[in-house]
Amino acid sequence: MELRLIDEVVSAIRHGGTVTLILGAGMTMPAVPGLGELVELADRYAAGLGDDGELTQSLRQAREALDPHALPIEVYLAYRRVFTARRSPGEFDVVAQQAVLAGYRAPDLSLSPLATHGIWQRVDLRLGERVENSLDWWELPAGVRAVGRPARRAARGLRQQHPHHQLRPALRGRRPPDRPAGGERPRRPRRPPGPPPRG
Repeated sequence: MELRLIDEVVSAIRHGGTVTLILGAGMTMPAVPGLGELVELADRYAAGLGDDGELTQSLRQAREALDPHALPIEVYLAYRRVFTARRSPGEFDVVAQQAVLAGYRAPDLSLSPLATHGIWQRVDLRLGERVENSLDWWELPAGVRAVGRPARRAARGLRQQHPHHQLRPALRGRRPPDRPAGGERPRRPRRPPGPPPRG
């Protein structure tokens, strides 16, 4: 099965096709925390905020307003609403970034790209790329490693056959379940059918 997949990938690329592997968030479990742990991280963020406990109190009120047997997704969504109302629409992303960084296992953090990065500090694009490219320091579950094996073999074969072709991996963070694919990008309105308007 694995060899067939490699052959298909190599054949598609040889014929000018683009191959994209799309994996769900379950592929990163248990290296990246789930929603329950994300909520706990949000509580820790709020506790260390230094706002006289206002965010912590708002989160507790949001949780108490839910059914005692609320699903983790319901608690998560309530927390995101509180973060948006009390802090800013993108503030929960700092918590989500910290959750993703839980899978980063540099042997010596002081020698890693995160050496001068504090907890709860936003990761910008440049730092994110440096951390993302420290491939040996990410904890990968068995499923991700299994997917990576045929991809590595296919890439090796392509490099040997087409040394001029550049392969660019694209790693993306976990998308919160309440955000549409592509982030918060506004959608363009569709033009009604028929001829374009004149004028």
